[in-house]
Amino acid sequence: SGEAQVRLGMSLNPPRQSRWTVLFRFLMAIPLFVFVLIIGIAAFFATVAAWFCALFTGRVPDGLQQFLTCALRLYANVGAYFWLLTARWPGFGLDARASDQVTIDVDHVGLRRSAVFFRIVLAYPASIVGSVLMLGTSPVLVIVWVAALVSGRAPRTLHQALALVWRFQIRLQAFTSLLTPTQPLRGLFGDQDDQNPPASSTTVAGTPTFTSQLGSKPIDQVMFPQVATMSTPTALSPPPIRWIVTKAAKNAVIIIIIIGVLSYFLSNVIAKPLITRIETSITRSIVTLSHADVARAMRQFAVDRQSCRASDSVNCLSHAAAVAHDQIARQFSTSMIASFAPSQYRSLALRYQSAINVVETEMAEIRDSVSLTIDRNIINGELPNSIARVNASYHTILQKLGQ
Repeated sequence: SGEAQVRLGMSLNPPRQSRWTVLFRFLMAIPLFVFVLIIGIAAFFATVAAWFCALFTGRVPDGLQQFLTCALRLYANVGAYFWLLTARWPGFGLDARASDQVTIDVDHVGLRRSAVFFRIVLAYPASIVGSVLMLGTSPVLVIVWVAALVSGRAPRTLHQALALVWRFQIRLQAFTSLLTPTQPLRGLFGDQDDQNPPASSTTVAGTPTFTSQLGSKPIDQVMFPQVATMSTPTALSPPPIRWIVTKAAKNAVIIIIIIGVLSYFLSNVIAKPLITRIETSITRSIVTLSHADVARAMRQFAVDRQSCRASDSVNCLSHAAAVAHDQIARQFSTSMIASFAPSQYRSLALRYQSAINVVETEMAEIRDSVSLTIDRNIINGELPNSIARVNASYHTILQKLGQ
């Protein structure tokens, strides 16, 4: 009944953490990240195949659904471990296990073809919310890491808030990968109390509990009261899939959203333009200095070449080219142009840098040549064109940086 669900099971009580594993959590998660990356590449191609299948048949094939669910389960367990939501190293398994600290159960239902075709567009609003949540989560993760390092356990409020954020990210991934037609926005602040099963229905897995008509006690406790005092092993209870969180946790999620919005505003509206202006100023200075060095080297080479005409010596031209080559190759600024250039001007910076490298290479060819004919061909033919490209690239990038 109702819409398809992605049920994520996880303990809402922060587990006891070993301080050593908390301290080295990032290093311990690196092999898991590598494995997730490999599985993620395979999951991408599986999602593409599932998109075509669902577009024509209105349903993701069972095999692709199972693999994508396994990949999502792995991603959920690794991310929860890295976020300190779980304590045990999750391992590299894809299949569901009884010892999983994070469980995934996805309803496999039919999909509307129009919703499949426009899935990227439909997922865009939830993706914006997910990006905001991830930005706001960063400082909270630092607080949780410090608290777990000191006390061996994360604060319960922050643990539940991070769990809600992580459940949203998993449901968003399930929606974008066509595992479910349900948007992930519902349940961001936890589930409703009325979704909980009645307390009297809690039983040991696989064992029904009957109540007598004479009272609320189970029949076995009424007829054989001594059995109630016996210690019997019970199956491990699965983590809850109905998340009833505290009001403080809900408020913490709101604070995470506010932090995320402020971070996005500061980084894109204030910090990014400021950084771009600084990068533009530095790049303009580097390009100006670099071009002045190249022009100085080529003027000196022209003077030395004139003095070499009297002797018409290969060695004289080789020496002049060696001096010019060393002056161009020695400058540090040329190699730094692309590093400091803003992203929108990086291609122009690389083009200018490449033009200078061509002049440097031609100087090296003259330096190493033993033939006056080859030297003249380079000096009279190739070198003027290369210098013209350097000047053109210089004026182009300087004009763009000055805008």
